[in-house]
Amino acid sequence: MATYTIDTQLLRDDAKNLESSKAEMYATLNDITKELNKLLEPDVWNDDVAELFMEKFNGLSDDFQNYDEVLGNYASKAVEIADEYDEANRATKQLAEELRSDI
Repeated sequence: MATYTIDTQLLRDDAKNLESSKAEMYATLNDITKELNKLLEPDVWNDDVAELFMEKFNGLSDDFQNYDEVLGNYASKAVEIADEYDEANRATKQLAEELRSDI
């Protein structure tokens, strides 16, 4: 018979890592934006290509928001699943103890 071991801490750790990844993604995005803004000062890079480049770059913000939402949903669901599993496991153990004491 197969035996399965469930480690809910792994789910919680994954969720925490995803939240860290999200924070790193936004920190990197902010750094890139700052550097681009320096480049796009009138005396550095000021032409149609610069404008088009910034337009395209800013268009990526929707993609980053979607990634943020997906990662956030996954992280919160992972924690929710871990919590529900732990609660179900606790309740099952309690019922088993009660059943054992009734015998």
